[in-house]
Order: sequence, then C-alpha cells, then structure tokens
Amino acid sequence: MKSACWHNCASCASHRTFRNRKTKRVAVTWTRTPRHPGYQINITKRKWIEHIFGWLKTIALARKVRHRGRALVEWMFVLAVSGYHLVRLARLAAERA
Repeated sequence: MKSACWHNCASCASHRTFRNRKTKRVAVTWTRTPRHPGYQINITKRKWIEHIFGWLKTIALARKVRHRGRALVEWMFVLAVSGYHLVRLARLAAERA
C-alpha cells in the first residue's frame, strides 16, 4: 500500500477502505491499529473518560448547558467534576475499609 502522508514515509499508511470479495468494505486502519502497544492504553483511557462524561450527563445534569457565557459554563463543569471526584473518593474509601 502506498503512503499517503505529505512526507511520503513508509510508516504512514493511507486512511482508505478497500473492497473485499466476501465482505463489503474493510477499513485498512482497523487491521493495523490494534497491533500498536499504545492502542490498548488509548482504549482504557477512552473508556475511563467516557465513564466520567456519562456520569456528568446522567447524574450531574450536565447534558444541557443552562448558563450563557464561558465563565459560568466552565464553573458549572468544574463543580460537576468536583462532585464526581467526591463520589469517587467515597467509593475508594469504602473499598479500602
């Protein structure tokens, strides 16, 4: 497969899909990405971050912005994340005891 980066190096591959005879399409990146050692680290960190944002949307009512202005929205986000950390610390303390 020919490189598609601007500097034409061999380590960069194109982000195209190719047609397979048995299946409709196969992503080229999916066949090579999981082999990299950093991929598993990325997946675990992404899962952790998605868990936090899921908690913020369901429990902390951060799904819909209720204020105007960056300062107020940032303050509400910090408040909600602080609440998540308090819940997390209480859960860790209960596991430790």
